[in-house]
Amino acid sequence: MKPIQPTDSTFYTPTMARIHRDQGHFGKAETIYRYLLEQTPGNEAYQAALEEIAVLGRRQAPERLVALLGRWIDLVLTRQRLAGLGCLENMTNRKSR
Repeated sequence: MKPIQPTDSTFYTPTMARIHRDQGHFGKAETIYRYLLEQTPGNEAYQAALEEIAVLGRRQAPERLVALLGRWIDLVLTRQRLAGLGCLENMTNRKSR
């Protein structure tokens, strides 16, 4: 696997990894923990944190999918309503001519 290189503005610390984990940003937390493991191979706390993130991510996946699907349905319905308004607007313009 290619070594992870943090950018200058990135804080790759255990605290930042925990914050990302607690906020549900599992991908970012995983990246940070993997970087920390590269720096301190064999660190059992970081390895355990990675395993925990994997479990949390799998648990959250169905909930996120349901939320995304709900948002998608809302957007489709909004588009249909807006398209309907556009049709009404065109009909109004034709009648006034």
